[in-house]
Amino acid sequence: MARAKPKKGMTKKSATVAGPKKAATRPTAKRIPARADKAEGEEPVLAKIHAMPGEFAAIGLRLHQLIRRSAPRLEPQVRYGAPMYVKGTTQVCFFRATKNYLTFGFTQDANLTLEEGTPQHLVTLGDLDEARVAALVRKAAL
Repeated sequence: MARAKPKKGMTKKSATVAGPKKAATRPTAKRIPARADKAEGEEPVLAKIHAMPGEFAAIGLRLHQLIRRSAPRLEPQVRYGAPMYVKGTTQVCFFRATKNYLTFGFTQDANLTLEEGTPQHLVTLGDLDEARVAALVRKAAL
C-alpha cells in the first residue's frame, strides 16, 4: 500500500492514519454505487421469498401475505437483496432470511416508536405473532 504524502503541518504517521479514517467517515451514499438489485412488483418479491432457505420460505410467504392484507397501500419491492415494502418513496418494513432465522424489521422512517420498530428474529410465526405484526404494519403504514 502506498503511503499518503503528508500535507503541510502533518507528520508521516498522521498522514497514513488520516487517509483510511477520513475515507471511513465519508457519507455512505457517496461510496455505494446505484444498486442493481432493486426490483419492483410482486413477482421479484415472491421469487426472493421462494429462494429463502428451508422453512423460512413458508414464513416469508405468510409475512408477505400478512403485510399485503394489513396494509394494501404498501408496494412490494426487492431492495438490497431482501423483500421490502414501501409507501411512495418511504421504505417501511422488510424481512430477510439466513440459514438460522428470519429477520423482520421496520426502517427508521416507519411511523413507530423505537421499541415497536426493533427488528425481530423469527424461527416460527405463531398466531399471536401474526396479530402483533399485522397491528405494527398497519401503524407503520399510516
